[in-house]
Amino acid sequence: MNPETYVLSSRVRLARNIKGIVFPNHMTHRDADKVIDEVVRAVSQGNKGMKDQFELRRMSQTDEFEKRRLLEQHLISKELLRSPLGALYSQKNGPVSIMINEEDHLRIQGIRRGYHLDEAYEDCSLIDALLEEKIRFSFSKKYGYLTACPTNLGTGMRCSLLLHLPALSELSYMPKLIEALSKQGFTVRGLYGEGSHAQGNLFQLSNQVTMGHSEKELIRRLKLIVRDVLEKEENVEQYLKHTGGSSFIDRIGRSSGALKYSYTMSQKEAMGLLSDIKLGYNLGWFQGVSGEDIKTALLEVGDSSLMRKDGRITIDEMRSRYLRDLFKNMELEVREMKK
Repeated sequence: MNPETYVLSSRVRLARNIKGIVFPNHMTHRDADKVIDEVVRAVSQGNKGMKDQFELRRMSQTDEFEKRRLLEQHLISKELLRSPLGALYSQKNGPVSIMINEEDHLRIQGIRRGYHLDEAYEDCSLIDALLEEKIRFSFSKKYGYLTACPTNLGTGMRCSLLLHLPALSELSYMPKLIEALSKQGFTVRGLYGEGSHAQGNLFQLSNQVTMGHSEKELIRRLKLIVRDVLEKEENVEQYLKHTGGSSFIDRIGRSSGALKYSYTMSQKEAMGLLSDIKLGYNLGWFQGVSGEDIKTALLEVGDSSLMRKDGRITIDEMRSRYLRDLFKNMELEVREMKK
C-alpha cells in the first residue's frame, strides 16, 4: 500500500499565544494590531532574508473572493475568514503561513502536497523557533503552551492528512470508522475542517489531543493510524473491483464521460465525478491520465481557484473547460472482473 495514492496533502499547525495580551475572543482592535506587529517584527528581525518572503493580508482589507481563494487553499479557516481582527502572514512561494488572531494569536501552519508530514513539521518548527527568539509565548511548566481551547494545551500541535477515501464512503463504512478513530484520540472532518462536509470523499484526519505527547510522538501515532485506515480503503477497493458489477462500472464510465464532454459543471458535481475517476484509476481502469493529475484537480476545481479572466465565461464553464482539457486523453479500460 502506497500512502501517496490516497494522501492529497499534509499539514502541521502550531497554536501559540503571546504572553501579556488577552486572547482573541476578548481582544480589542489595538490588541489585534499589536499581535500583528509583533509577528511581522519577529520574522523581519530574526531573519533579514525571511522578511521579503512573507506578505501580510489583513482580513478587513481583503475582498470576499480572495478570502474564498485562501480558504480553498487551506491557508485560512472559516473563523479567520469572518474575523475583522484577523490577518494572514504567509510565504509567497513557500509552505508556511501564519493565521493571526483566529482562535489563538498565532496558528503557524506548514502545508505540503502529498504524504510529507515530517517536512511540514520541520517547516513549522523553523518559523516557531524564529518567532520564539523575539516573542515570549504563554507557557506553563505544568500544561505546556497555553491556548484558547483546552484540547490544544501542551504542544499546541495538530497534525493532519487530507485523505481520499471513496471505497469506505461507497459502502458506508465511514461513520463507524470515524467513531473508532475518535476513541483512539483522532478526529475526522470534511475538506475545510471543522463543520465542513466531505466533498469528493475527502476527509481530514488529525490528532485530537496535544497534551502529554511530544511533537514527534504525535506524528508517529498519526502515521500508524493512517496506515491502518488506508489499508482498509485498499481492501474495500479490491472488494468493489471484484463484486461491484456492471452498475458500478457504468457509473465510473459515465463519470469519465461527463468530465470529458460537459460544458458547464458546478464544484459539487465536479468533486463527485473526480472522486469516481480517482477510484477507477486506483483499480487500474484508466489510461491516458495520471493519479497526480486527478489529485490536483480535486484540490483546484473550487470557484476561487478558477478565477475568471474573461467576463464572457462563467466559473462553471471555466471549470468544465479545465476538466475537458485535463482528461481529453483519458480512456476507460476495464479488465475482466473475477466471478
